[in-house]
Amino acid sequence: MKIALIGSGNYSFAIASLLLEKTNKLTMWSHDKTFTLPKSYQKQITLETDLTKTIQENNIIFLLISSTYVETTLEDLPKSLFKNKLIFIGTKGLLPHKPYYLSKYLRKQKHIHHLIYFAGPNLASDLKRLTPTSMTFAITKARQKKQIKNLFPDFISTHFTYLFEPLELASTLKNIYAIGSGILEAKYQSQSTTLAYLSKAYDECLSILDQITDYTKYMRDFKYIPLDITGDFFLTGTMKESRNKKYGTLIHNKEAKAKYEQESTIEGLVNLPYAYEFLKKRKVKAPLFYTLYQIIILEKDPNTLEEVTFH
Repeated sequence: MKIALIGSGNYSFAIASLLLEKTNKLTMWSHDKTFTLPKSYQKQITLETDLTKTIQENNIIFLLISSTYVETTLEDLPKSLFKNKLIFIGTKGLLPHKPYYLSKYLRKQKHIHHLIYFAGPNLASDLKRLTPTSMTFAITKARQKKQIKNLFPDFISTHFTYLFEPLELASTLKNIYAIGSGILEAKYQSQSTTLAYLSKAYDECLSILDQITDYTKYMRDFKYIPLDITGDFFLTGTMKESRNKKYGTLIHNKEAKAKYEQESTIEGLVNLPYAYEFLKKRKVKAPLFYTLYQIIILEKDPNTLEEVTFH
């Protein structure tokens, strides 16, 4: 079992910390040839800058780069390179065009059929400290449950679903709704206000899943396993470490907002235009979501979020 992580960001090291509980050696790929591993990881992680070699020499691959760079990173790699590889998708977000979903893109463009998509609720800092938490995995085959349990330590509570698209879409939407949390927090500094907003946003998120994927029908069908997105949704919308939420707090300050956009990758901001086109084409009803688009992309009055949420 040879494992590689594609990406060298904070979340990659968090996942590496978990995997190193069950294995003593990992490979990590970075596009940055000047990148160096922290001393605490140098004995157990091999740093690689050749992506083709990284994928060739490992049979389990964790894709952990920003959705913005997935296509450009993988576009020149031969399809045959991924044959019989098990790919874990930890990247959150939609692509800017069909097939939109990362899992569909990988199946179609790279002929990858052994896929697993996973989501939190997880803080990278908590994962590094090896604290108990849970993860939801979208799988294609029942035997992948055992593979996952063999990879991750016992203090990770694992949930499984066969519903790739709802989990991927929910993982995208929660980052967008988290920006709204920041907008309201900047004005009111009130947990009550934030959680009231998030409760309404969560209901809307489930409604979107139902409108697009007939989510509740799947939930009623015993062939499918329920999807757990609740913890991840509320964690992203409340945690101090959320870049999306912090970005929301800067909406009223154009200079600070522009500076933060340059300094950080804000997944909710990056994915909002793609998600907007995706939902509009399908005539999805989602007033909170469309209000966020008006505020964030078209720079309309942020107070309209409050009006849609509470009136």
